[in-house]
Amino acid sequence: MADSELLSAVRNMLHILCTKEPLKLITPGRRWGEKLPSLPAPTVWWPNSHRQTELVYLHRGACAMVLDDCAYKVDEGTICIIPGGCYHYETPLQANVSYQAVWFIKPAQNLCWHISKYDGKVTNNVENPLLLVVGNRLYLNMEDMLNTILNEAKSNISYNEEMVRGYLILFASRVCRQAERIKAPP
Repeated sequence: MADSELLSAVRNMLHILCTKEPLKLITPGRRWGEKLPSLPAPTVWWPNSHRQTELVYLHRGACAMVLDDCAYKVDEGTICIIPGGCYHYETPLQANVSYQAVWFIKPAQNLCWHISKYDGKVTNNVENPLLLVVGNRLYLNMEDMLNTILNEAKSNISYNEEMVRGYLILFASRVCRQAERIKAPP
């Protein structure tokens, strides 16, 4: 089931990237994305950071993504690229607004992923309403793909949005191909 959820989300991401809709990309150091006026309290994940770059795709709903000292409104179809060392967390925009986000990180040789699902039913933060679907490792030789996407997104060089879109299409296509291989019977 987890692999089919991943495949569904990444196919949707690929469709959005290929239809030439305006790119919804959030990363520190760029003006893309709607900033929130204040930092929301962490209710789903506590602030953390990693050495590696992460990519997050919001498959359904809406949430707030906090990157260092800035909070962004993230809605369906938005991609966040989080550089290594950046403190970050996701949290609901409102307690009753659900969302589903797919996270990718490459801690070593393999690309790892998980899906976080928030069902929109928080009551006084007593229970953690997050359902975490931990997926298989994807055996992709992605080298520095996530860092390349991040560096291109931060640049002000001409055609950088087209380059980012192209790298993201390549990334999503490779994830889909590998997820289909995992899903298919031997």
